[in-house]
Amino acid sequence: MTEHLQFERSSRGFTSFLKFYPWAYVNHLRYEVHCESGASPFYPGLEVFKAVQSANDKGLPVHFMGGVFNEHTLSALSHERRMHLIPQLWRLLRTKRNYESMEISDLFEMINIRGLEQMSEHLDDKHMGVLVYDFGRRNPFQKNIMVDQENVRLFEHIFNHMEGRRQH
Repeated sequence: MTEHLQFERSSRGFTSFLKFYPWAYVNHLRYEVHCESGASPFYPGLEVFKAVQSANDKGLPVHFMGGVFNEHTLSALSHERRMHLIPQLWRLLRTKRNYESMEISDLFEMINIRGLEQMSEHLDDKHMGVLVYDFGRRNPFQKNIMVDQENVRLFEHIFNHMEGRRQH
């Protein structure tokens, strides 16, 4: 179920490669989560393994929609021209103390203290909204691709391809 990131073999693909990895590394530094088990929000864990195993045991089809970086997000990111490292570093290093930044730092502290496994059961819409807000503030052009467009793609796939769809 792991996908390999492949950029198209052209000058655009090479340029995208050179822009993507520094951007991804800076985001890795910002959103790094420490946990003893090595769990990551970017890779599926035990719950996904158990769900796939249960579906296979029951003979039900499994639809893997892709990870955080899949062919759709990678293609859209490769066409995004505003993936420059300097503005991203500026947004990362700029210290701005307000209610949102304190709430975000508190959330990351709770995740680091409790562990990602324990915190994943307690994350609600408010917490996810805070994380999406922070990602959008630090990556305004990529948020549209990785959150908004991906939500639309997932909805369309579920609506058009999943079992139990009623025909009108």
